[in-house]
Amino acid sequence: MEKTKPIHTIRIGNIQASIWENDTKYGVLYNTTFSRVYEEKGKVHGSYSFAPRDLYKLLGCLFEAREFIASVSPTPSRQEDTPEGDEF
Repeated sequence: MEKTKPIHTIRIGNIQASIWENDTKYGVLYNTTFSRVYEEKGKVHGSYSFAPRDLYKLLGCLFEAREFIASVSPTPSRQEDTPEGDEF
């Protein structure tokens, strides 16, 4: 089985947003994960916690992710209409 990859990645400095496309019974929905990339002892790692100095970069990634999703989604408001708690 092939590993799923994000359909789009945004990077501002060491902050990264990965946008994922998910086929559901409601149609195609998009999710975004955010991470902080850092290097330690020659290896690249990711973390899901952010320091205060990272927050403006995180906000920039969030806005760019929303713009990308709006550009590829035929009905941007559809995702907000899905029932809460539904498993995808």
